[in-house]
Amino acid sequence: NLQQKAKNAEMVYLATDPDREGEAIAYHLREALRLKNYRRIAFHEITEKAVKASLAEAGDIDMGLVAAQEGRRVMDRLVGYRVSGPLSDRLQQRASAGRVQTPALRLVADRENEIRAFVPTDYFEVVATFDAETGRWEAKWDSKPYLKAGQDYLQDEAFANSVATLREFTVQDINT
Repeated sequence: NLQQKAKNAEMVYLATDPDREGEAIAYHLREALRLKNYRRIAFHEITEKAVKASLAEAGDIDMGLVAAQEGRRVMDRLVGYRVSGPLSDRLQQRASAGRVQTPALRLVADRENEIRAFVPTDYFEVVATFDAETGRWEAKWDSKPYLKAGQDYLQDEAFANSVATLREFTVQDINT
């Protein structure tokens, strides 16, 4: 129907939203309708004054805005699909990144907050290295039974050093 009407029209005015999506819609309409005689207009309000002013300033499609919209669409598809899973995990509910900027910014902001909240902690491990004539192997000391409540790592350097001075060991278990 639009193709027939556009074919018979002296001039077609493409009046979509005045943003990059609107510009892309105008471009795609021009292509789909194979328009030769067209002008691009935009207005922010539907009043007689605004419509007449936009007709007086009719121009061409801004291909920079069209390219920006298409770039945005590609980002939404390439990144949005990948971001949706981690975003759902982070929010603890099913979420679609759809538009990339907001969810991507959320992930970046959350990660930045984690980095800023990070408090470095000194901790100590002891590894015994055995070098018998048959070969070299290592055993890592399991410090979990010696941790204080709420600790994830051994933070008592003096205790770790005293364990490190041990020279006699008893093998309690072997996993191969």
